[in-house]
Amino acid sequence: MKINFVKCHGSENDFILINNLDASLNLSDTELAHWAKCLCNRTYSIGADGILLLLPSTTADARMRIFNADGSEPEMCGNGIRCLARLAIQQLKKNPIQIETKTSRIQVSQENDIAQNVFSFNARLQNVSFISDDFNLISPNKQPFINKPISLLSSDLRFTAVSFGNPHIVSLVNHIDKNLLEQLGKMANINGTIFPNGANVSFFRFISPQSIYVITYERGVGITYACGTAMSAASLLSCILNLNQFGTWIHVFNEGGMVKCLPNQSNESYSVDLLGNATFVYEGTLDYANGVVKEISKTKEFYDEIAAYERMKKSFRES
Repeated sequence: MKINFVKCHGSENDFILINNLDASLNLSDTELAHWAKCLCNRTYSIGADGILLLLPSTTADARMRIFNADGSEPEMCGNGIRCLARLAIQQLKKNPIQIETKTSRIQVSQENDIAQNVFSFNARLQNVSFISDDFNLISPNKQPFINKPISLLSSDLRFTAVSFGNPHIVSLVNHIDKNLLEQLGKMANINGTIFPNGANVSFFRFISPQSIYVITYERGVGITYACGTAMSAASLLSCILNLNQFGTWIHVFNEGGMVKCLPNQSNESYSVDLLGNATFVYEGTLDYANGVVKEISKTKEFYDEIAAYERMKKSFRES
């Protein structure tokens, strides 16, 4: 069986995107988890942080499923949904569109490019909560956990727990220590001792008004170039801590580039608009039979898009 795919990325958080709108690909969850482990291997296969499946939906224009490189299935992916929405908008010829995820429906629209020839999409993230069953072990009284220490992780850092359908803890730091982040990320995802379903762990640093830097240990992946919902969480926290203002676009820099986030507050409700790239790297096919991927080949490379994104990143480094 020949299967077409697109290698793509949002802020260099990269994915293998498979169009299954016609529901012709019928794989069990076990097979999909196996696929993710095999195809995301950067040594022996395509290499990616996860695989994205574009599927039909009965409640929205399309549905997204994502499997991390370790085979786990997260609830949501902010960078992934932009990439998937790009393909969905092309296929369905509709803009904006509604994407169904495991926990909500999200509106995604194609917008003006954030840099020349950098295709850009905005995901409106409204399923934001500071109270979640994922945080019961650190907040058993089900109160918002904002800017407090988690003794089992660190006696020095303060964290805020926020859910975008997937669980995040975020800490404001003066200095980014990647080794410490990796250590805390692993601790937060061991055996449900702190978080029953694990959590994404992020550090963010305030650069200047409307500008922050974020790095994330992503559950099921490890430290990534970027995590869309983590950047949204950090931008929201920067407003709660009065470093930035609600209703103002924030430039969120990361290892893989930059996105823009617009945190909003209405009474006790919060939302974040996440605007960033959805870059196609290449199209390809894979030959799959009897549970084995036999051959992988590239059919089209998007050189202009790759170059445009690299120019954007270079401009950030030079500024």
